[in-house]
Amino acid sequence: MEVVHYPLLCWEIAKDYNCAHLIGSSHEVVSKSLKKIKTILEEQILREAESDLESCRPRIQEATLKIVPVEVRPAYKEKDGFYPQEKALELKVAAVYGENEYGFYECFLPLLAEHFFFYDVSQAIRLIEHFAQDCFQGAPPENIHRFLTQSPPWLEDLVVRLPEKVREKDWRASLPVEVLPTVAERHPAARSLRQKVKTMPEAAWEQGELVQRVVNKLWQERANLLLVGPHGVGKSAVLLEAIGRVHQLSRHEEETWPRYFWKTSPHKWLAGTKYLGEWEEICENSLRELADTGGVLWLVDFVAMVTTGGEGAEDSLAAFLMSYLETSKIQIVSEVTPQELDAAHHLLPGFVEQFQTLVIAEMPEKKVCKVLEHFASFAQEKFNVALDNKALELSYRLLRRFIKYESFPGKAITFLGQCVSEAQIKNKSRLGEMDIRQAFAQKTGLAELFLRDDMLLDPVVLHDYFVRRIIGQEEAAAKVASVVNIFKAGLNNPAKPIATMIFAGPTGVGKTAMARALSDYFFSSGQQKTPLIRLDMSEFQHPYQITRLIGGGHEPGKLIQEVRERPFSILLLDEIEKAHSSIFDALLTVLDEGILLDAAGRITDFRNTVIIMTSNLGAGSGRSLGFAGEKTPDFGSAIHKFFRPEFYNRLDMVVTFRSLTPDMITEITRKELRDLSEREGFVKRGLRLKYSDELVQFLAAQGFDEKYGARPLQRAIERLVVAAVAQFLLAYAEVRDCCLILSVENGAVQVKRA
Repeated sequence: MEVVHYPLLCWEIAKDYNCAHLIGSSHEVVSKSLKKIKTILEEQILREAESDLESCRPRIQEATLKIVPVEVRPAYKEKDGFYPQEKALELKVAAVYGENEYGFYECFLPLLAEHFFFYDVSQAIRLIEHFAQDCFQGAPPENIHRFLTQSPPWLEDLVVRLPEKVREKDWRASLPVEVLPTVAERHPAARSLRQKVKTMPEAAWEQGELVQRVVNKLWQERANLLLVGPHGVGKSAVLLEAIGRVHQLSRHEEETWPRYFWKTSPHKWLAGTKYLGEWEEICENSLRELADTGGVLWLVDFVAMVTTGGEGAEDSLAAFLMSYLETSKIQIVSEVTPQELDAAHHLLPGFVEQFQTLVIAEMPEKKVCKVLEHFASFAQEKFNVALDNKALELSYRLLRRFIKYESFPGKAITFLGQCVSEAQIKNKSRLGEMDIRQAFAQKTGLAELFLRDDMLLDPVVLHDYFVRRIIGQEEAAAKVASVVNIFKAGLNNPAKPIATMIFAGPTGVGKTAMARALSDYFFSSGQQKTPLIRLDMSEFQHPYQITRLIGGGHEPGKLIQEVRERPFSILLLDEIEKAHSSIFDALLTVLDEGILLDAAGRITDFRNTVIIMTSNLGAGSGRSLGFAGEKTPDFGSAIHKFFRPEFYNRLDMVVTFRSLTPDMITEITRKELRDLSEREGFVKRGLRLKYSDELVQFLAAQGFDEKYGARPLQRAIERLVVAAVAQFLLAYAEVRDCCLILSVENGAVQVKRA
């Protein structure tokens, strides 16, 4: 026997006569004895449990009674209309609410025959007032008389011992469900499973009208439904709340077997299949069980249904499902973006035409702010983490400017949920602006300078940063610094990448080093992976290799995969001129609109990247290979001639790098030696390096190659300096916290202790 507690709302209707209402039902009983009332209701519950045990369970747990005063204005009805009274009356409305088995709240107004759902318990009083005033709007005095004369109500606990009995009268209860649970997850899940992990809510705040429309489509019309909208707009949240409502309607209205939704994806159906025709058998068995039990199929990846299963769309999983949809044997619900819907319709229009579509647009700013307030209340109540109003405002501003691909409110809920989780790990009870800014920097890698309007950018310091990193390229440093200035001022085009540039110049002059310096300045404030994505375009010299770069079918290409993992990054396309012309065509949309759309309608966002292409075009037109000569090559003209006008016109700038002079080589050598002392082995031992000018000149001569510029310099330092120091440390392991003197004697580097 299972012991279940039901809340009863009781009040006195006359002397020695009580009335009790069973919350969540239409049952009311009047009697002198409260004990007799409970006995009658208990017998009624047990009778109903014989046919449907599940529907007899209480709607809410740990019920709370609130008496809410509501001001109403009665109105008299005449032939020519309603005439409200001048004086308002204060009525006391009894409301009973509590958390239901799905994790949100349900409130009942028994005397008004109303009930509603909500997520934030702090909003309960305001919602009760709203529903009560709506019911009393224009009501005549005789309809509100009982509220003026009613005695104060109270709550009673009705204890019923329900039998542990399977519903035998429902023929669907005895049907085996064996295959379906292996390829799909049931929703709503059991309460015990939902409570194992405390997660962020999937609440459709401020979307009550949309939720009701989805419920009507799924419950009343039994339609196959597609929720259409951009990522983050709230499709999943709306659908999840609608699923909960449909499930409750199926339990408490006409159906005796609760309607469940089975969440699955095409890959689950194909997982583990070994031989031809096996997935068709799995699909057929699972769809039969779905139809027999009256369930609804919830598809996660709609487009993959069209591209998975066979060689083409005609042999896909979607084609297999079409006969079931055309005969209304099953019901399906899914969610897609507009681009994915267009792609699916192009591949298999007959499948898409079986669905009704419901478009969900992005929320206006005021509604988004209300959703953030709901989330803050939820975080305070469930996780004991308070979010300041300024923190919410800062989150909205940062997400609106920098996270362009996803939509509100989804991207805000996701980001704030991560912040709350981090706060719990660190045992913090409040999140302010500084916490939000740090979390956003950790997420994007953006330096604090770009996240704060009150921090000014010093142009001199910025220019010196690049000049120190890249020796002898002052003009190139000035152009790169201008990109940072524009981004800091917020004047970059939000519909394009941050900047698109070609670094032109001979090999070994610092083009790649400049890209690395820019990535460190922009995106090195927290990312675990390096923010520099480097692709050698000489690997894509044939037209068929475009699938390796962009992708084909289900697998994303190298470029797509890298940018999706690191949307805030420097994209370095090395030796761009060596790629096939079809690669240039594929990059046109990226350079112009900052997005790339694949065959399945999936979007990759490049609008938070700086795209840098390096090129040696024009290097052979003068004495540029090696030290600077009298004739200067015309890189800009060579690039302009090589690329088609539609590609060249999409570039923001061409940055030209000068050929190296002997003085530049010497300064680069000094910089490399300074960087050498920052290596872990020197830092741990507390060693400092001191070197002579003769050593610098020796390394500059050894490390510079007339054909490859300064690129071999690092190899020379490793071969001549690092190897000599390592040999010295192996011989004298006790050497610590001192200065090592490096010199050159007889063409070899000598190491001594100061």
